[in-house]
Amino acid sequence: MVPGLRALESPAFRRLWIGQTVSQFGDAVYGLLFIFMASKLTENDVIVGLVAALTALPYFFPGPLAGVLADRLDRRTVLVWSDLASIIILGAFLLLLVFTGDPPVWTLLVTPCLLSTANVFFFPARAAAVPRLVPEDRLYDATALGSATMNLMQLIGLGLAAGLLGPLEKANPTVFFPLAIGINMATFAVSALFLRSLPPLPPEEKREKHDWKAELAEGFQTVWRHGVLRPILLANMAASLSIGGFMVAYTATNRAWFDGKFATLAWIEVAFVVSMLVGSLAVAQARVSRVGAAYAVGTFIVGLTVILMGYSQIYGWFVFWNIVAGLALPIVTVPTPTYMNLAVSDSVRGRVNSFSAMVSAGVQPIGAGIVGVGLDRLGITTVYVVMGLGLMAAGLAPLASRQFREARMPSSA
Repeated sequence: MVPGLRALESPAFRRLWIGQTVSQFGDAVYGLLFIFMASKLTENDVIVGLVAALTALPYFFPGPLAGVLADRLDRRTVLVWSDLASIIILGAFLLLLVFTGDPPVWTLLVTPCLLSTANVFFFPARAAAVPRLVPEDRLYDATALGSATMNLMQLIGLGLAAGLLGPLEKANPTVFFPLAIGINMATFAVSALFLRSLPPLPPEEKREKHDWKAELAEGFQTVWRHGVLRPILLANMAASLSIGGFMVAYTATNRAWFDGKFATLAWIEVAFVVSMLVGSLAVAQARVSRVGAAYAVGTFIVGLTVILMGYSQIYGWFVFWNIVAGLALPIVTVPTPTYMNLAVSDSVRGRVNSFSAMVSAGVQPIGAGIVGVGLDRLGITTVYVVMGLGLMAAGLAPLASRQFREARMPSSA
């Protein structure tokens, strides 16, 4: 059987997977959209950096509170309402595009921020729900399949964006932006329908009393006192700070070194996600057990490729190093979240996953802002070197912890 597909033998997980597959296709279509729109309309790297920063900001707040809700409420309910909120946000922006044409710059800042807020509530609920929908020995397969599917949908979505929407953007930008938004709205609606068909997923342990502060403290202490989770989350924070402005650098690189077109940017992403797909399937087959070692190796390799991108003004070489990065990244993104879900009980999984998202994405506004300013003052190559060195350091630093170095995947996975 193809690696990871064993997880689809669970009917409930299969419904979740189908809904997310459709939704991730829509995300791929619009994922570059707001950053590209900001770059196209303003030609200002600082504004582009602000768009990227505000997209990540909700992971810092209300991110941890979203984890508390995921451990309090029926996770299916949280998932459905998060998708419905995304539909409403995109619908409002679509109406603005239809009636005004070029949207005001402030809407390019607010809309991605609101969408990220909806996703902040979605992510910990989904991550905490998956272990309830598959047997424990299939969780590694479910994580690998989720990673591979996400990259496949990004590939299809970006292929559509580059091959069809790209020429449309050049010919008629007025139609291009509303169409991309409308496609993503439709995919959120399909996702909500499939999520609605899931079985109820209430917390396994009910609390008689709820205390936000106490529950947040409990989640934080679970992570901080764990000898492996703590160095992973600290490393994730350092890595995200280093790479938080990567898309800002991407758009500046496209404008300065290549032709500045949306299709060119999309094809770079296509190359990256193809390699991510291949890498995810390979890691699923290999069933990596040395979690700490895999994290250090994968992060170090990706950091090295980022440095090399900074010296690749020839388009083919820039694409090549994106491919290498995509092959290496699943060494981190498949074993690590699997381990995190197996290392804690169901009662705190929502909060642990929300803290993981918070430290990973919450510092990205700082990184994006630094890159936005650094591109003007230091230049593209120096920015890539700094980002790559930061990633390499983030991968190596946790090796100082013996528990991290020796961490292994539970045998049931």
